[in-house]
Amino acid sequence: MEKPINVSFRWTEHEMLLANRHVMKQIKTTRRAFLTIRVLGLIFLICGVTSFVAGHTNLAGFIYSVVLGIVCNVLPFLPRLMLRRKFRNMPNRDKLVTWEVTSDHLTAKTDLSTTDMLWDALVKVVRLRDGFLVSGNPGIFQWLPNHGFQDPADVERFAELAKSKVRQYNHAA
Repeated sequence: MEKPINVSFRWTEHEMLLANRHVMKQIKTTRRAFLTIRVLGLIFLICGVTSFVAGHTNLAGFIYSVVLGIVCNVLPFLPRLMLRRKFRNMPNRDKLVTWEVTSDHLTAKTDLSTTDMLWDALVKVVRLRDGFLVSGNPGIFQWLPNHGFQDPADVERFAELAKSKVRQYNHAA
């Protein structure tokens, strides 16, 4: 039997925000919604300024469209702020997370819990430049950062194992 792949890292606010950013990029509807909101905000800003300069609207209309444009452009950043607030109340914040990966299963451990998954239970693995997203359910991912692998060669070993074991393996740049 080959030696297991070990991944250990501290679940910090930075790790959570990084993982969340990667997850949001994987969910197309979220990406499209945030892009649409920002484009609408830009349109409100441009229309408000243009209309005011051309004399088609009064100061109140100008202020309304500028405020609406600013709100639409700030809105995509609110989930990040809410996530930071949520992190402060998480029982597993700043805990050491340890993964052990074999050709049969993956085990994730913290001081508070242990999760054991067979490879067949995984739906998707996404390789990113700084880690892997591992999904047992669509839209719900676990994070394995590259810096947590005890041996740098294990990053490639994990990638090859995931390619051979998981139905959907993506390499995102």
